[in-house]
Amino acid sequence: MVEYGRIDENGIMTSKMLEPYNESFRDDYGELKERVVSVEKQADILKASGWKPVDLIDESKMIAEEGYTIEIIPYDAGEKISYQYVKTFDKKEVENKIRELKKQLSVGDYKIIKCYEASLLKEVLPYDVENLHKTRNELRKSINELEKLLEDNL
Repeated sequence: MVEYGRIDENGIMTSKMLEPYNESFRDDYGELKERVVSVEKQADILKASGWKPVDLIDESKMIAEEGYTIEIIPYDAGEKISYQYVKTFDKKEVENKIRELKKQLSVGDYKIIKCYEASLLKEVLPYDVENLHKTRNELRKSINELEKLLEDNL
């Protein structure tokens, strides 16, 4: 398959995947026949109305670190349509991640309270306090890093 496209005056790309297809037609005697319309024939028709071949998306350029996304912007590169890969800060993703980490931290709050109650009553602690403390510190560290990332990108 081959992709052909065009970009309108607003920068919006319309594209079409080309592959051979069968079409029915009537011959000179009015008899119904069938023929294959090749990719090349379709491409020639589209080229005549300003369409151009479209580059494949480069998946290796679609990878971004946490808190960022890659926006694909098509542009007319002369004989073809190509893509710019623009790294964009994703505020909503970062805010959602912070909310999720805070939820996890609140579960730890409950566990800390249960351990505190048990220690006051001189009972066996229901949770491993050292592990709980370590996990909560890691969560707080992650939250602080994400909040700094959010602040730096406002």
